[in-house]
Amino acid sequence: NILIAMPFTQAYLVRSGGIEIMGGETFSIKFEEVRSQDQVWDWLEQTLPAVLLSEESALRQNNYLTGYMQVRMQKVRTNTICPSQKDDPNFPLPANVTCSGALYSKETAETMDLENIKTYWLDVSNKDGRSPVPEPWYFHEAGAYNPDGGFVTYPGAHHVYDGSGYSMQYNLQYLPVEEVRASYVSDMAFLHAENWLNQSTRAVHVTFNTYNGNWDQWVAHRYTVEMTAYGIVKPSMHV
Repeated sequence: NILIAMPFTQAYLVRSGGIEIMGGETFSIKFEEVRSQDQVWDWLEQTLPAVLLSEESALRQNNYLTGYMQVRMQKVRTNTICPSQKDDPNFPLPANVTCSGALYSKETAETMDLENIKTYWLDVSNKDGRSPVPEPWYFHEAGAYNPDGGFVTYPGAHHVYDGSGYSMQYNLQYLPVEEVRASYVSDMAFLHAENWLNQSTRAVHVTFNTYNGNWDQWVAHRYTVEMTAYGIVKPSMHV
């Protein structure tokens, strides 16, 4: 299955074709036009499983999907004291208002266990193509279970990110692939309902690798969506 032979009159979907499929509007909004968290969810819940976790996918029919797909989220802590209050403890803070870091960093990263995610994941971990590690409720430092070793940086449109965060992985070689798709769709629906993406989220990264045997070419895919403290959502792809 690694060497996918096609008639010489037909084109191969390797890098440019992969970008077009992943970034196109066949299954949901164009990736480059994502501007809200609802649209991020549309892309995660519709485009990703249709392209990566379906035997009918043109990307799968032209390439060999290797290893794991990782979905990783990075969020900042919600602080109890806002910067203005540090300067003036008597500064009136409106009711139900909290402050959180504008940029994601080692100092601002949320590292607490996500207990609601933990309860769910303990029942499904290592089933139907899900990887038992990393545990998506547990914060992992850069370098842990990261496909790039975790020590590289991930440049976005507004910031540069490390390999830390909360992540889950799905085996792209697991058969039948439709079982992995069902697992992924179920997990995303649960995470969506649990507000896995919220005002504290600063970035979501999706990474995976493909191999085209005809051209003997490996392609590394990374799709990043940044979510600033000011409500700006900006996607960027690195393929």
